[in-house]
Amino acid sequence: MTTTIAPACAACEAPGATWSAPLGMPLCAACTTAATGTPDRDPVRLGDILPVTAATLRASIPAPRGPAPVR
Repeated sequence: MTTTIAPACAACEAPGATWSAPLGMPLCAACTTAATGTPDRDPVRLGDILPVTAATLRASIPAPRGPAPVR
């Protein structure tokens, strides 16, 4: 007889985690609720916010200046 050990929580390493499809990692019940508010709600996905964040960061960087004057 073999014993199957449930994976550890990816956030707190507690035993007995279950796979969280919205987050894509095994989480215990407490971390699932903390990460999503409720276990049945999808969190904001990185693919949803990454393009907006990248555009905001690009817009905040000043345009490059020309070469420094030669002395």
